[in-house]
Amino acid sequence: MRFSTTNPVNKAAVQVNSLKRHQLNQETAAVSATHSAVNGGGTRREFPHNLVSDGTEAWNKWYEHQSKNSTVTIDFKGQWLQIAGIAFKSANDCPHRDPDEAYVSARGQDGQMRDVGVYHLSFGVVRWKTIAFPLASPCTTDHVSITFKNIKNKNEI
Repeated sequence: MRFSTTNPVNKAAVQVNSLKRHQLNQETAAVSATHSAVNGGGTRREFPHNLVSDGTEAWNKWYEHQSKNSTVTIDFKGQWLQIAGIAFKSANDCPHRDPDEAYVSARGQDGQMRDVGVYHLSFGVVRWKTIAFPLASPCTTDHVSITFKNIKNKNEI
């Protein structure tokens, strides 16, 4: 699973090639999760910080095997970013582990968390597939929280 914030260009927010991404990486965003595979999954490198790392290496994903729900927080380290869309990317393997839903909230400048949206993720069996969604109301935030839910599988994301 991969996360990126997006700004729609030419009102085509669902087309990945027409999205401008904020340059999120481990230097610009701190990522944590309520659950994560302690050993880093099969590659020993599948941790939450990979959610803001671009690439298609087998290890470049987040693996969580103990819960059907897990919340990820992404802190932009003091940067306030305007977010007009959000995109999620499937991993390279195991479609049954892909989350079905993402509940997104963002912190406003008053410090309060606000619901941004609920997104139904239908990756099918396509690997490294990106699904992008425009936000109903763009927001400016320094902190995003995403609760992933996996309805179809017992205890993995």
